Amino acid sequence: MAKQHVVATVKQVLAGWSPVAGGKPVIVFPNGPEKPPPAPAPYLMVQFPVSNESRTTHSRTYVEEGAVRVVILAARGNGTDWPLERGEEIAKLFRSRKVNGVEFLTPTSPLMNDDNDDGNYFRTSVIVPYTYHFDDPE
Repeated sequence: MAKQHVVATVKQVLAGWSPVAGGKPVIVFPNGPEKPPPAPAPYLMVQFPVSNESRTTHSRTYVEEGAVRVVILAARGNGTDWPLERGEEIAKLFRSRKVNGVEFLTPTSPLMNDDNDDGNYFRTSVIVPYTYHFDDPE
């Protein structure tokens, strides 16, 4: 799992987001108080599927490299406009940005394939790679 600082920064960035059209969907974080709305209401689920730490040479400075996955869940059978628009907005929100020392790199476009239909939802996601440099206090 990502460092707490990274998770807090992602929450901060998403809290400041105002979708271009429509209201802001519920955003669910790992083990958070937010709950998904009743199906098939759309929502976003934030995941931190990978994070790796390494030490820079001859110092007490470390780097965490990882990814944030924002899963976009939209009602099935309603087309792809809403999930693709949200995906593009989220990618733009994080693209090539540095916030609180967390450097967000180039996000993916929303993933589209035969597995997008999942129960009541059409599910796609945007992956945002990041790096975070930090010092380990003595």
